[in-house]
Amino acid sequence: MTGARTRVVVADDDRTVRQALADLVSARPDLEVVGTAGDHPEAVRQAVRYRPDVLVLDDRMPGGSAADTLRAVRHRAPQVAVLVVSGYGDPTAALAAVAA
Repeated sequence: MTGARTRVVVADDDRTVRQALADLVSARPDLEVVGTAGDHPEAVRQAVRYRPDVLVLDDRMPGGSAADTLRAVRHRAPQVAVLVVSGYGDPTAALAAVAA
């Protein structure tokens, strides 16, 4: 393989889901998990510490909202792309995340 791998932080409060997402990412030779988080504050810390290419962020976790986390990451690590995932069909939360 040539070229750099895409660096990913996975943030989900459900340990099983977090591990499954990390395993899925790790299974790809072009992706690398560099950190994981179980709540919104830790997701921000991991994004700032590791400066991943992508933060996979669960919408509903303890310690804040996806919109607040997005704003914090954008402020402190603006180069990090964020993919928000959710198991809920909450259009208000989705619009808040998009707006952030």
